[in-house]
Amino acid sequence: MRAASILVPPAFAVVLGAALLPAFGTLTPRSPLPDRPSPHPGEGTPPPTRAGGGGSGRASGPETSGFDPARVSWTRLKFKAEKLFLTVYSEVELRTRLSSEVEPALIPSPRSVALMPSGPELLELRLDSSGGRDSIRVWFTAHDARALQRLKLRGGKKAYKKIFRFTREGTYSLRTAPRNRREGRLPPEQWTQVEEFFYPYAWGSSCPVISEPSLLFYAISAARLPAGGEPVGLCVFSRKSVIPLEIAARGSRRLAVDYAETSAQGQRRRTGEITTSEISMRVRELGDEAEKADFKFVGLAGDVAIYLEESSRIPVQVSGRIPGLGGVDIKLIEVDLVKTMGVQP
Repeated sequence: MRAASILVPPAFAVVLGAALLPAFGTLTPRSPLPDRPSPHPGEGTPPPTRAGGGGSGRASGPETSGFDPARVSWTRLKFKAEKLFLTVYSEVELRTRLSSEVEPALIPSPRSVALMPSGPELLELRLDSSGGRDSIRVWFTAHDARALQRLKLRGGKKAYKKIFRFTREGTYSLRTAPRNRREGRLPPEQWTQVEEFFYPYAWGSSCPVISEPSLLFYAISAARLPAGGEPVGLCVFSRKSVIPLEIAARGSRRLAVDYAETSAQGQRRRTGEITTSEISMRVRELGDEAEKADFKFVGLAGDVAIYLEESSRIPVQVSGRIPGLGGVDIKLIEVDLVKTMGVQP
């Protein structure tokens, strides 16, 4: 997502800008780790496990079924949100990648078994924010939206690199930053200030698949949602815990749209009212921790609605509330449609 070009004063931009940056936020450590993990699998590190292979911990159930990559008709989405005198632009980009190209970037975990791709290809969600200051990539499996690894690189005076590595039993976090100004001029691979945390999963078999909040744009486009409103379950790791969600179709709604659509046939402008499918997303309460979960999707709190154009399943609007700002509609202004199904560079 080449997301969030802020055009407003910094104090207010932080509030609305966060609404379009699917970040985990500040993490409070649950289980501190040793000073640093071994950089090589096999040196005191559990071996990686294929996401769909033996020992992966994957189970059958609503969280592992109901997603069809062929239903996703877009490769890039650009949104605009306005509130008072604030304006934020945000982009989401989806690519198919060869597993063999991505695997070298997937770090080992010193705790639990790190998940690996289950086939020759996987998907990559890209986000670039704040004029390129924040760069985010998430690698995941297409058939179940299972997250494998999330990497965030922030530039500027408070530069850091943070990796969330998803494993069988929890999420491992590795954060590196420059120790001083001299290191700040070096590439991230040479930063020496290191912090590590491990966040064990609490739900066990209730969440056989763990996804990530920024992947919900993909998951909702790909989901086979029952027409009668029966929810499909999906668990996401957000902030410092796993949060079980319910995603359900809530009928049709007419919405006014105005966006540019680019396809293999060229570009056209879509304006006027269209029929959309309203998709609701809410926390599924399984216990005290879920009831108190501070879950936000692109900064929107509480029950969030995503509206898909009925025939193409393109997300054209996301509606919800931002604490302190009230109701916000995030509207689609550009979309690139799928041209080929092959691997993209």
